[in-house]
Amino acid sequence: MTDNAKQGDLNANLERSSGGFSGYLALLLMLLAFGLGAASLYYAINTDRIEGIAGLTGSLLVFLLLSMGFYMIQPNQGVSITLFGAYKGTDRHEGLR
Repeated sequence: MTDNAKQGDLNANLERSSGGFSGYLALLLMLLAFGLGAASLYYAINTDRIEGIAGLTGSLLVFLLLSMGFYMIQPNQGVSITLFGAYKGTDRHEGLR
């Protein structure tokens, strides 16, 4: 071994288990947000009240936030989870996440 290898030029990374939650639950929440948004739009059109617009805006925000986080993991594969470029863990659970 050289002196550089002894000093730790090569960093050993440990894999941390990290997992999101089931994508099917998020899909259900997205469909509920979509339904709430449609109902709020209908309410806003028929009553000309601000509550309909606020409901539509909130449901659209929830829908967009949930839709950005979907990913699919195939068997015998993993996904690296990062937050602002920093490694947070690896998800190895199969399916929609």
